[in-house]
Amino acid sequence: MAAATKEAAAEDLSNTFFAAHDAAKLPSDWSNKFEYVTAFDAIHDVAFPEEALQEVRRILKPGGLFSLVEIKGNSKISENVGNPFGPVMYSTSLLHCVPVSMHFKGKGLGTIWGKQSVCTMLQESGLRLLGVMDVPETIDNSTRVGRILQGLSTFNKFGTLEQTAVGCAAFIFISLFLLFVLDSCVKKWRNREEEPNHEAAGDTELELENIL
Repeated sequence: MAAATKEAAAEDLSNTFFAAHDAAKLPSDWSNKFEYVTAFDAIHDVAFPEEALQEVRRILKPGGLFSLVEIKGNSKISENVGNPFGPVMYSTSLLHCVPVSMHFKGKGLGTIWGKQSVCTMLQESGLRLLGVMDVPETIDNSTRVGRILQGLSTFNKFGTLEQTAVGCAAFIFISLFLLFVLDSCVKKWRNREEEPNHEAAGDTELELENIL
C-alpha cells in the first residue's frame, strides 16, 4: 500500500487512493459511492463470494457498472474436457484457490466455477446482467501461465535449484493425474447417460439464452 501510494503521488494522481478491506464487509460510508467497480480473477478466491457481490451492489451508485473478469470455463467438469488449460486450472484450484477459501470456512468455489454459476450468483446478488464476453485468449492464457510460474518461483525462492525442480515436477505430475481422473469420470458419466434428456437440455438452453 505504501509503495502504491508513493507511486500515485509521484504521478500526481490526486483522485486515487489505496486501501485494504474485507470484500464481504466494506466500509459503511461507501454506500452509493462509486460509478464503476471491477474485480479481476478474485471473486472465486474470497471466502464469501455472495456477500462480496452484495457489497459491490451496495457501494455502486444508481446506474453504476460492475465488470467481473473470471476464468473462462463451464460449471460442468465434463464441458471443460476440451480446454487445454483445464488440468492446470484445476490443479491451481486444488492447491491454492479452494484451500484459501476453505481456510476461512468459506464457499470454496475454486478456479473454474464456470460462467453459468457466475451469471446465477450475480443475479442473485441483485445485479442485472448486461452481457458476457470473452477476454482475448492470447492475453488471458499467457497472463495466467505467467502467474502460475511466478507462484512456483515464489514458493521455492528460499530453496535450492533442486527443490525448485522438484516443485515444478510435482506440479506437472498433479496436473497430469487430475487430467487422467477427469477423463475417467467423463467416460463413466457418458456411459451412464444412455438416453439423452431432451426436456432438461431444452431448459438449459432457454436459461442460457435468457441470461446471456
